[in-house]
Amino acid sequence: MTPGYINEQLAFTLFCCNSAISACGRAGLWQLALAHLAAVPDLALLPTDMNYNAAITACERGSQWERALALLGAMPTAALQPTAFSFSSIIVACEGASQWEASLNFLELMESHMLPPDMVSWTAAMGACVKAAKWEDSLALLAQMTRRKIPVDRYCFNALASACEKADRWDVALSVLAMMRARRLPPEIVTYNAALASCKRSGRWEVALLLMEQAKATSNALDAISFNCLIGTCHLGSQWQLSLHFLHAMPVAAVEPDRSSYTEAAGACEKSSQWRDALEVLASALSQQLVPDGTCLGAVAGALRSARGEDAAFELLEQLRGRWRQHGEPDVLGEGITVLARQPGVLAISKPEGISTEELLERLFGRQWIDVAQTVSRLDYPTSGVLPVALGPEGSAACSWLQAQFAAKLVKKEYLCLAEGPYLGEVGDEGAITKPLRTVGVGSVRTEVSPSGRYARTGFRILRRFTGTGDREPKMLLAMPETGRTHQIRVHLASIDQPLVGDQTYGSKSSELSSRCPRLFLHCHRIRLRDLAGQALTAEAPLPPELQELLSGLQGFM
Repeated sequence: MTPGYINEQLAFTLFCCNSAISACGRAGLWQLALAHLAAVPDLALLPTDMNYNAAITACERGSQWERALALLGAMPTAALQPTAFSFSSIIVACEGASQWEASLNFLELMESHMLPPDMVSWTAAMGACVKAAKWEDSLALLAQMTRRKIPVDRYCFNALASACEKADRWDVALSVLAMMRARRLPPEIVTYNAALASCKRSGRWEVALLLMEQAKATSNALDAISFNCLIGTCHLGSQWQLSLHFLHAMPVAAVEPDRSSYTEAAGACEKSSQWRDALEVLASALSQQLVPDGTCLGAVAGALRSARGEDAAFELLEQLRGRWRQHGEPDVLGEGITVLARQPGVLAISKPEGISTEELLERLFGRQWIDVAQTVSRLDYPTSGVLPVALGPEGSAACSWLQAQFAAKLVKKEYLCLAEGPYLGEVGDEGAITKPLRTVGVGSVRTEVSPSGRYARTGFRILRRFTGTGDREPKMLLAMPETGRTHQIRVHLASIDQPLVGDQTYGSKSSELSSRCPRLFLHCHRIRLRDLAGQALTAEAPLPPELQELLSGLQGFM
């Protein structure tokens, strides 16, 4: 047998191994791809960079970015140097896993290996930044691509516009559109939609109208996303007439309104106390054979509540409750979790601090909990107390019923919290904080008081007062949030110089009392709502021992 024949056989065998690994990757069988890679030495062969690259791609397609990273690190051990394709595949894997920092690090690493990033690498890194709403990094990548004379297509600009949408940076989104026009890349409707969505949460309705006119001027026909963004932006901008105008304009433009269209329009009417118009929006949705979800019906019920009281709101909800899909109630699987109440369609449990709402539901119902239950109102990781759970999946009668009550502000929640700050009043005094709140960030979020934020209201009553240090007086408050914005109680109280004890995000870093508090002093004490049968449900959770202990150590009760 000639050496040439043997070499051909070896090459053919390696080709087969690589084909097998690649085929497994395309089929989503990353485990099998890794098994094939591990079996290459058993065939008396040395793995090649092509084998590793195929396995890295398989892990990337299987959303196993950490395994892909491990393979990249193992290549030098196998006397192989990562190629540009290796790095590009890793960056694509980082994009899929929303690992934006890692994607940027690998871009730099490619440069240090004298491997110029290709178009795939740049766009994948930008995609990772987009998912994390890192518009600054996305913009920096775009600038680098321009300096290196790498072609920048519409995908890159659309990605940057999407990052602006996630970060609510409507001003930067407008700049993106201007840059596209300067490069003679006419923006598409998807770019305009991202810019419109960036206006939505801040209620920049004037800017949204300008974008609409620009889209029309460039022969971009508005689609359902465009109209829903316009309706929603006018909703949050308190322009209910314009919201209804765009809802009615949709059929004229040959665009069919969907549930989101009606939900946003109903919300606009509710926010401006236009209950008659809200009922007309509901009637229009029903005439189109659309079953409104809990948020839509809750907005209409909320408008009725403001104008005619809670009984009228509940009467409307009960009239339409039968339109929602019935679903069997799941069994509670988890142990060691306190069940405070269980009535038709609703479970009230006691959430401990130090666990997320989602982790708690997984303990209760298993890994597929989202298929059998929903939480309409969540408690933050460091917050304890009563947590209501809808005993049905999204779209079920149980879930929609609970959603509607929250949307209509018919659920009464009471929190016990310990605040520290200047004199606020005497025991028994009540007050309210009404400041708009804006939540920024993705994943790790932070809420701030902002004129462009959403309406938020927190009532409070002083229960106890204690002697503090200097002018910093601790006081026990009963907080009653009317709305449910992220970190609402914490941000509202901090905004009036009454931060919660133990709050590491919005509180005082130098507070002696906070240093003694083992956790955030915020506990959902009581909740009142109605179950799926229309009966009242009240659930209470006592103050946890560690918070009781802190209170008992405070001196100078007033």
